[in-house]
Amino acid sequence: MPELDFVYNTGAAWTDLLGTLRYPHTEDPLERLDTPGRLAEWLDAVGLAPTQRPVDADVALARSVRDALRVLAAGVLDIPAPTDSPSAEEAARILGALGPVRPDVAASTVPLRPQAPADTRAALARIVVTAVTDLGHHPDDFGQCSDPGCRKIYLDPSHVRKACCDTCSTRLRVRAYRERTKKA
Repeated sequence: MPELDFVYNTGAAWTDLLGTLRYPHTEDPLERLDTPGRLAEWLDAVGLAPTQRPVDADVALARSVRDALRVLAAGVLDIPAPTDSPSAEEAARILGALGPVRPDVAASTVPLRPQAPADTRAALARIVVTAVTDLGHHPDDFGQCSDPGCRKIYLDPSHVRKACCDTCSTRLRVRAYRERTKKA
């Protein structure tokens, strides 16, 4: 099912994590992180496959971190968060509970390469550090899709401020093309 496919076109792992919940601003969002296997698939695709396979509790943790990141991004980017989002205080608690992140690198590796995170918590902590860094240093590099159902946050370093994310933009172009060819 294409709707359940993960999308990796938002420009950063943390914004791709936000995209694992499709249509978050609607009454019927589409959850893509529904099993430990799906979480493992996503973590592997973004280069953060942990040495310990995710379990059910890790899926719940990933979802709560995702929701907290969405609140953090909404606050920094001055955009609305979904109505069922945690409060800013709760989001800060969730993100802070991941604990400190220390660099996991093999000392003998040349060139220097990070080691795989030990578990899902460590992988999510790395994602949070990146999100906080991005939003703290480059908040103007992110945009939000104007489609009311989508509202996807994406990296836009060109500052073009496109009206839609790549997915919605493609959908709108296809729709316009079909309308033009239907009239011809």
